[in-house]
Amino acid sequence: MTDSDTKFSKSIGWTKGDRAGRYAIVVDHGKITYAENEPGGDVTHKTLDVITLFHKASSPASIRAHTLLKQISAHASESATEDQATDHTEQNKLQRTEFELNVTEDPPTSDQLRTILEYVGSGDGRAGQIVEGATGESDALAKLKENPENFKRPVIVDWNNGRAVFGYRESEIMKMIGQLPKESNTV
Repeated sequence: MTDSDTKFSKSIGWTKGDRAGRYAIVVDHGKITYAENEPGGDVTHKTLDVITLFHKASSPASIRAHTLLKQISAHASESATEDQATDHTEQNKLQRTEFELNVTEDPPTSDQLRTILEYVGSGDGRAGQIVEGATGESDALAKLKENPENFKRPVIVDWNNGRAVFGYRESEIMKMIGQLPKESNTV
């Protein structure tokens, strides 16, 4: 896009004196997915937090968790594609919780399982609620290696913020998503 009179660059504060600064902005379906100013300027791009669902398609609880996460994700991004030519000043003041949903039917790696167990804590026999029959971290790792089907799904993990929810506990899932850092719709 050409910005010969620097109106756009001035509106976002990315100018160098009377000239437009060097920057890149990627827009996908009306939503800014990447924005970066050349070094020496501020970078305003933030990658989305990654939420992983360890899923089992034959598990009703896992299906419910998957459906809930897809609905939350869709709701968070639906207003992010507003028509840029219309004044959305009031809506833009609202913050939304967007995240990248990663769904896998694979069991976690040993490192991922250690991290998940760290996130959920060691109390209340939690290792056994995540890996069938496990009494602690080392036992959970051994049982997972012995048989990957020992890993109980669903498990939802927020890798960026160090949280995990095992089983379908809607209020805990909603709380975890609600605690994601909020971003306004401005660049």
